Amino acid sequence: MGRLIVGNLDCEIELARSAYRRATHPDISNTVAKVISAAALRLTAFAKPNDTLWTPRPIPADALGRVPGAEDLNLVSGSLEKLIESPPSASAILAWGETETIAKLRGVAVAPVEDSDPVELGTNASSAADRAKANPPRPPQDWTKLLWSVHPSTRVARDCNHRGFAYAFARRRGLALPGAALLQSSAAVDAHIAGGGAASSRSQSWVLKAPFSAAGRERIRHKGPLEGEVKVHANRLFERYRLLLFEPWMERLADFGAAGFIDKNGSVSVFQPHRLETDSSGVFRAIIIADSDWPIHMSDDEHDSAVATAAAVGEALSEVGFRGPFSVDSYAYRDRKGRRRFHPLCEINARLTFGHVARAWSERLNQPHYELRLD
Repeated sequence: MGRLIVGNLDCEIELARSAYRRATHPDISNTVAKVISAAALRLTAFAKPNDTLWTPRPIPADALGRVPGAEDLNLVSGSLEKLIESPPSASAILAWGETETIAKLRGVAVAPVEDSDPVELGTNASSAADRAKANPPRPPQDWTKLLWSVHPSTRVARDCNHRGFAYAFARRRGLALPGAALLQSSAAVDAHIAGGGAASSRSQSWVLKAPFSAAGRERIRHKGPLEGEVKVHANRLFERYRLLLFEPWMERLADFGAAGFIDKNGSVSVFQPHRLETDSSGVFRAIIIADSDWPIHMSDDEHDSAVATAAAVGEALSEVGFRGPFSVDSYAYRDRKGRRRFHPLCEINARLTFGHVARAWSERLNQPHYELRLD
């Protein structure tokens, strides 16, 4: 019997609907659905012949020839709800993100939860996180096999992916950007800007991020107070989410990530940082695995900070019951005086990421220097 890989790269939409129980969180467009379906084909890195890959839309035939092993997969597409009604026989399930639908697909009953903002989870100081070192254990050699059997509950996955979790962690460890704040209205945004909320940005620009968002979706990047269509967009996001994360927009010099894994016993391990290529708006375009080359792109201090922060995040996730893959994004930027600075905690992704995917391809193809590109 084969296994099932679920390429639900839009899982943040279901997480938002689960958190707020509203119908105002729109589905992705058909164009985006096609893009993430093609990207999900890279999950073949974890597949064996006769496994099944689900994607929102059918994968074009020309894309199949560009991914090794894709021709050995069974491909299905459509809505996840219909997949639940008639699921393929599978001995195990691996999903991009754990959601209520994935739990139902696994045959797990999902209890309803109240409409809430799950931002208080994990706000107490963690002695385990404080003890995290710059050189934590590396994931075991069979980590790609363990992915199939280790995953968090849907409630824990939802709360750990909420930006409030990352913000609370960053605040208590002194890692939040100057001016970062969770705000609840457009008026609060304007007042925050007037009070210097974007002052640490060289351009005085800022970004508003929804509690659940990915790949540049559900966010606003702007300069100055809210006005016109930008204000309309912000009000729409506040209506959906009740609060948004405000951050000054920094002049990025280089982007990085550190993927990790938490086993069933709660033990945390972290890979060497990888490099990310992003476009001008910060949307991910490629990942480069090059462990031996990190000094070229990161200073020793930046490398140690990235690894130690990812380890500490992993300990905080483990403490609240999270199990499975996670990743922490970071970046180097130029401050207002033109000096290089390092921000070790840009995002916490409590799910599978392309950092894990690129690492798996690197190992599968025996290519220590490996580039995973989505453009």
